[in-house]
Amino acid sequence: MDEGPQKRGGARHSTCLCAVCFDVYFVGIACNCPKTIMATEDSPSPEILYPTWQHEYQAALIELDREKLKGRVAAAEAAIYKRLQQLSQSSDDFAERRVIEDALHSLRVLKRDELKYPDWEK
Repeated sequence: MDEGPQKRGGARHSTCLCAVCFDVYFVGIACNCPKTIMATEDSPSPEILYPTWQHEYQAALIELDREKLKGRVAAAEAAIYKRLQQLSQSSDDFAERRVIEDALHSLRVLKRDELKYPDWEK
C-alpha cells in the first residue's frame, strides 16, 4: 500500500529521482528539474553519474533518523568538497559542477529545516 511521500519534520516531501539532481522538494512545490519522477517503492534507483560523491549525497537525502542524518550530511559534504578539490585542477566538468551546486543547496536546506542549523543565506 503506497502511503505517498515520507514525512520529515512534519512536512511531506519527495525526492526527484532524475540522475541529474536528486533534489529534495516539498509536495506542492515543484522540483526545478524538468526530469522529475516521484519516488515509489517499486521505482528503480536512478543512475549515478558521479559516484565519487552522489552515493553519500543520496544516503543523506533519504535518511529519516535525525541523529544519523547529521553524519550522512557531513559525509556527503566531505565527499563533495573532496571532489571539488579534484575538479579545481580542471576547467572541464561544468555539468558536474552545476550538479554539485544544486546538491550543496539541497544539503543546506536539510541542515536548516531538519537539523535546525541557522540559515546563513538570510
